[in-house]
Amino acid sequence: MLDRLAAIKSDEDSILGHPDVVRAKKIIGQPESAWSYVDTRYGIETFYPIGLILLQMGTSMAQGQGIDVDVTAIPSLRTLTAHTFGEVRSTRQVEGGSLAMAFGPWPMASSPGFSLNAASIGMGASILMPALSRARELSKRTVCSANLRGIGQALYISAMDTQRFPDSISTVIKENNATSRQFICPSTAVELGQSPSDEELASCFIYISGQTINDPPNSVLLYERPENHQYEGANVLFLDGHVTFITDLDELNKMVEETKSRIAAKK
Repeated sequence: MLDRLAAIKSDEDSILGHPDVVRAKKIIGQPESAWSYVDTRYGIETFYPIGLILLQMGTSMAQGQGIDVDVTAIPSLRTLTAHTFGEVRSTRQVEGGSLAMAFGPWPMASSPGFSLNAASIGMGASILMPALSRARELSKRTVCSANLRGIGQALYISAMDTQRFPDSISTVIKENNATSRQFICPSTAVELGQSPSDEELASCFIYISGQTINDPPNSVLLYERPENHQYEGANVLFLDGHVTFITDLDELNKMVEETKSRIAAKK
């Protein structure tokens, strides 16, 4: 270590010769007691993919609610880092105490808690990842809910002439009122072709046939398999067309059994 220090002939041979540090010294002066350098570009490049994931989840949730989001307005990584430079902090002793100054690309650069160094990146990732996973799951539930509403509309179109919902759920696909993709829960690895059978369509959603549009509105028409969302609940399409995420699986089973019992009583 001493040999390495002795070999340094000037500031140009160390980090003090870095362009970001040279620029900062012109603003805040020569470092005295202590100084630090943070590679802000590296921090942005690390967090940018995480930000894209969050944005994609938010976009999916917005589109599920019928909100059009222009993803072309998202700045590229090159744009974000084009005019970004490193953050330099300096501490010097003055009368009455210590004076800390910082020069960086962000208005909050002088805040002790804001630093895009390796430690803060690791800590931030450890905090964000569970939240990202949860947000991703919630966005998938929203997609399922939107899919069920679309299938419900297709079922009502099929029932317009006879006032009776089709006995086969695949009818809505054959009539081009729905697509097989609407029957796929994004939380699963299920894949369907363009003309799937009723058994294949039941991979994610269970259809209760034998009902008419005049049956009780709180009857269950179509519902998710609870395992789709780790048994935390399931989206349910009721006969009146509304969709609700039911977290009480015992209550869901009760509603399904009541619907099936009512259908059986009519036969």
